Amino acid sequence: MRNPVIALSILLLFFSACNKTPEDTSLSMKELQKLGMPDCDKTWTAADYSIANAVLLKVKNNQPYALPVKGSKKSGKVFAKLIDIENLSFLQNNSIPLHKRAYMISNFLGVNDDLINIYTNQLMKKQYYNRELVHLYIFWITVTQKMLDLADKINESDIPEDKEMQKGYESIQMAYLISINMTLENQRKISQYPCEDFEVLTDSLTNSIKRNMNWFDEGASKKLKQKLSAVIGSTSSVKTQNGYKRLIKSL
Repeated sequence: MRNPVIALSILLLFFSACNKTPEDTSLSMKELQKLGMPDCDKTWTAADYSIANAVLLKVKNNQPYALPVKGSKKSGKVFAKLIDIENLSFLQNNSIPLHKRAYMISNFLGVNDDLINIYTNQLMKKQYYNRELVHLYIFWITVTQKMLDLADKINESDIPEDKEMQKGYESIQMAYLISINMTLENQRKISQYPCEDFEVLTDSLTNSIKRNMNWFDEGASKKLKQKLSAVIGSTSSVKTQNGYKRLIKSL
């Protein structure tokens, strides 16, 4: 009979290894600000993001494990600012014309794409910044959803400048679908994410797809079903498996 004390010790060692928090090697907020990082106490514009991305790229090139990380005492505030929805608060500012708000938010797509690339090591299958990438993908989905919401308002507008933008509605829908499909593809690849964060991404994707599925055409639905099925086959998360199976049936 297996010694229960030895078995218990092995289990404790296993769970201790699984739950071990990686050493925080990120630069502090003060160190990042010395390199030019924008003030994290203000609302950032797309221009601020561009400056921040330049700083982060420099850090990545010199110290690849020193980027800001979620929850860090040293750099957590900086990472929180990178995914701060308050940076999109201009969308609720009715003093800014709809068409100008559309131009403003379109700039966020590029800077968010740059952020994801900065936090991704293209040469590695398992990513060092798994947790951070989850939340960057969620922020990407949020940005494209808010672009859709703004486009709906523009479609109802009679202002000439807004009406001129109405012809771009399909391209906004396409940008949204690209964000969803690419995030699902990366979720499949990175099923080694910590379970908690993996399922946060699952919830975000599920809610977003449910909200928009009424306008998906047959081709979009088919592609999403394929991506969802691929994630189901790659993850051990029962919540994700069951949730995506239900989602596939509703598409």
